[in-house]
Amino acid sequence: MPDWAKGKPELIIDGVEMLNRGEHPLGLAMQTMQKLEPGKFILLKTNFEPAPLIEQMINAGYKVHHSVNKNNAQERLTFIGK
Repeated sequence: MPDWAKGKPELIIDGVEMLNRGEHPLGLAMQTMQKLEPGKFILLKTNFEPAPLIEQMINAGYKVHHSVNKNNAQERLTFIGK
């Protein structure tokens, strides 16, 4: 885990819940990141690796760290930092 992704995220997005409602988490993640102060980060929780979202965030200049939750192998954690 990189140092920038340690501590409390400014926002935790439940990507599975959003997708189940028919919403894509990319819009909320991008809007939040645009308003976020430098040095802060958000956390996206999913049950898969959100490769397209990760690519878009990297292309937008944000830091990204993706991992499997060590306490729950079914949960993927994507940290997005500014």
